[in-house]
Amino acid sequence: MARKPLKVPIFREYYPAQGSFGVGFRNKWRKLGQPHIHTGLEIGAVLSGKGRMYLNSEYFPLSEGDIYFTDAMIPHGHETTIDAPLQFIFAYLNYTSVLSCDPDSRDIRLFQPFAAVHSGIPPVVAGTKKAQTNLKSALREYQSNTRFAGLRAWSQVLPVIIMIAEKVIPLIRENTDTVWVRKNRILTDAISYIRDNFQKQLTVGDIAQRCACSESTLSHTFSQSTGSSPIDYRNTLRIGHAVELLSSTDLPLVQIADECGFNSYSQFRQIFKRLTGKSPGRLRNSRIYYGSTR
Repeated sequence: MARKPLKVPIFREYYPAQGSFGVGFRNKWRKLGQPHIHTGLEIGAVLSGKGRMYLNSEYFPLSEGDIYFTDAMIPHGHETTIDAPLQFIFAYLNYTSVLSCDPDSRDIRLFQPFAAVHSGIPPVVAGTKKAQTNLKSALREYQSNTRFAGLRAWSQVLPVIIMIAEKVIPLIRENTDTVWVRKNRILTDAISYIRDNFQKQLTVGDIAQRCACSESTLSHTFSQSTGSSPIDYRNTLRIGHAVELLSSTDLPLVQIADECGFNSYSQFRQIFKRLTGKSPGRLRNSRIYYGSTR
């Protein structure tokens, strides 16, 4: 699949999901604009049109029937490439829900495709009519506002996640490049561990020990694949969680800093402003929600 560099402005905003799960519809007439990030994972199905998906300085063609998937903490976005809208249904997912839905708590197969995107696996696969039908049903259920709307919608999204895993995991296993395979294992283990523990006082040494590699190997592998360090990624997750709390609660800023794992409010404020371009208080007052400027 052709992969070309795409020059776009560096992202400066977070668009947190309104909760840990949601399903929506987009009718994109516009060009990309500014890529965005938010907590969790994201999948989607193209219903009609042609376009492309931007993902961390690269773009990937999208056509009717395609399914896309990504770790939503990677800067991403969509745009049409013809004189017609790109229409797609998307679902944003809580990372923990994807891991915990498997009966075997040690099984991370459903998460592997999302982690492998960091290693260069293309984030788009050819979909099926069944996958489109599932996401259309998920959207209807999610918008129904009935008592079990969320559960019914999730029951339709899960088969699509499984389909993505069934298509992508063989690509990972068939790769005979031992260097790539080791790098992907380290990256998958590291991302999974950081996501589970980002609110704790996590160090590079802790992560390297979990991944059974040296600190230098971990740092090099992580930086080469994601463009950031393990600690930068941890901080990005912390700030993403902070934005969710700022947008959905009235907790004091000091308490939010503590709940996100920061040692002090000043440290929280400094990192928050560096990553988002705004202070926590200013962002809370603006009440920016997921998808508001997509």
